[in-house]
Amino acid sequence: MTVALAADARVSACCAVHRVKDIVHDDMELMAAIGRMVVNATELEYAVAELAATAEGLRGEECRERARAIVRRTGEAMRQFERLAQERPDLGWLMRDTDGLLGDAALRRARCAAA
Repeated sequence: MTVALAADARVSACCAVHRVKDIVHDDMELMAAIGRMVVNATELEYAVAELAATAEGLRGEECRERARAIVRRTGEAMRQFERLAQERPDLGWLMRDTDGLLGDAALRRARCAAA
């Protein structure tokens, strides 16, 4: 009986270890997905800042420097894009799509920064 109980305990412990490994693996996959989302949002925000800088007439390195200055301020890329979309109604559809992807997140970051 004792040998059977010991064997059952080892099997249970082994199963528990596998469950923990599965949970850790799932958590790692979730964290990786969140990381990819953050990177994608950052890339989109920078692209919006570059669009705003290009609309100001800047090109090349000046455009990239201006885009970096824009993204340093939380939510500034979307504010610049909103102004641009008001001046150029043909960009309204792009503004709405981009706002759907970045708008809420940008507002939350701005509120966190202000708090």
